[in-house]
Amino acid sequence: MEQLSAFLSKFNTKSTTVAINVSSRSEIEVAEFDKNGIMQNYAIAPIQYNAFTKEIENITDFESTIKRIFSELNLSLSSKAYISIPTFIIENETLPAAVMQNEDDIKTYLTSTAERNYIFKKYDPSISYYVCPTGDEQNVNVIYTALRQDEYNKMMGVFEALGLNIAAVDSSYSSFINGVIATKKVNPANIENNQKWNIINVTSNSFSVFAMQGKNLISIYEEPLAVKSFTEEEIYQVITNALELALEKYPANQLVFVSQSDNVYAEHLAETYNTDIPKTYIEDNKYRKQLVDELGYNITQSNKTRISLELVGAVYWHFNLDGFKFNFVNSSAAASVTNDIESITIPWVGGQSMELTPQRITKCAIVYALILILLGAGAYFLGSTLKSGQEQEQSMLSSKVQELESQLDKSPKSKGVTESEFLRTSYDNNINFKKSYSAIAREIPDMVWIEEVQLSDSSKLFMKGRSYRMDDILNYYDSLNKFGKFSNLKISSLGISNHDLSTLIKSDMEKETTYEFSFGENFYVDPKAVQAPQDGNTDGDKKNANAPAGPPGPPTPPAPAPNNTNNNANNNNQVVPPAPTEIPKEDN
Repeated sequence: MEQLSAFLSKFNTKSTTVAINVSSRSEIEVAEFDKNGIMQNYAIAPIQYNAFTKEIENITDFESTIKRIFSELNLSLSSKAYISIPTFIIENETLPAAVMQNEDDIKTYLTSTAERNYIFKKYDPSISYYVCPTGDEQNVNVIYTALRQDEYNKMMGVFEALGLNIAAVDSSYSSFINGVIATKKVNPANIENNQKWNIINVTSNSFSVFAMQGKNLISIYEEPLAVKSFTEEEIYQVITNALELALEKYPANQLVFVSQSDNVYAEHLAETYNTDIPKTYIEDNKYRKQLVDELGYNITQSNKTRISLELVGAVYWHFNLDGFKFNFVNSSAAASVTNDIESITIPWVGGQSMELTPQRITKCAIVYALILILLGAGAYFLGSTLKSGQEQEQSMLSSKVQELESQLDKSPKSKGVTESEFLRTSYDNNINFKKSYSAIAREIPDMVWIEEVQLSDSSKLFMKGRSYRMDDILNYYDSLNKFGKFSNLKISSLGISNHDLSTLIKSDMEKETTYEFSFGENFYVDPKAVQAPQDGNTDGDKKNANAPAGPPGPPTPPAPAPNNTNNNANNNNQVVPPAPTEIPKEDN
């Protein structure tokens, strides 16, 4: 059926297939490619991308840039598109095989794991994951990637508004890896025989090892590396020393050295590292010359030296049936990679077969259209004779419908809920409150005390408190998130008691330090919290008096004393120890 649908798409107006790479290097690349994966058109343009906040700074200019590129390349905005977007997390997690039965549970777990990253303390993550094929029946190795949900929605809004037929949205990490495979720098035997090989990648701020097996990523090693802080002589020695330790964990049949930093030559790095393992290299920086020469792209030589590995990987997504890749959209169009079928063969009379081509079907369609016109004319004359009878029948049915509706209006209607329904709802709500309060109390660290808690029947939580240690606050926040029952729980405020962080000086930090925090948003409004009337302000008194009262909130538990036993209900008579006189040392 998929082949037939792809074949029939030949009769649509001319459309193209494109790859788009939104790069964290403040560039956007667009390429048109044919059914064999050969690029026919290519263009690149600058965009405003903030690598620190992980966002496109001017989304309007981003949209106009895409329009301009498509116009320059004479491409249709309804083209099928394979898109690579910048992601900044790629990690592997080992999960019990039983957990893998439910996709929602997997994403919930991976989301809570991704929220350990600093940027997801403020922004919700969007998750895509890939299950690595292994022989372990008890555990499953999962590779996942994440990006800002709000930023993803903004980009998708642009693509959809332009009318693109989005087949897949991939991570920049997997696009990079598939780009390496597509360049044919990897020994084909390693791919075909599912052998182990490694990619060593150097960027301007990191050093990574991607452990591969065939087409699949099986493990990741990454560490920060400020390339520009070293001299040209030092940087190669630093990388080879780190590589010596990393490759002890990842034995391989081949090493592919890649440099995405203008300060490092991949060729020189490969020559510097002394090993008997076969080596090759790819320059994905300003020195790139032979990156795609072997792929036969039908574009100019100057454009060949601009193409990034991520764009090559976005093109390869279309042909990578069983390899490592992500897809944030999971569309049905992404699964179809057979839209370039030129003909199909169908069974025919007497055991023979007939080949159908678009041209042959077009001729047949014209003949069938003439036949249908003649049949339609005959049906019109026949239908006119039946029309009067149908109108009478329709009138009778309408009167019956009106009669039934009037009977329904007169029938008694039940109002409210039954006593058993009310008791069941109340019981369920009480159980949920009990479990939520138990989780809140069970996870409180010794040096954290709570001043206010609000909990709604829709699992919204607001909490306010203090602590002597910032680490205890963050650990407590992570524990509440793992409980997973509270909706929209975020750190809404975090600061030092009685100090404005923007004007804080060193002498203040040498005093006793107490950190204040709040989780979630305050949603309780006290109906009695009406301002007392003041002289000369009668208008304000009237407004306050007429203000609608908010719904009553849950009771606020009393704030325990800030000592090591503040969570132990049996130690109410212990003496509160003195506050620390030194600033606690915070872990990074």
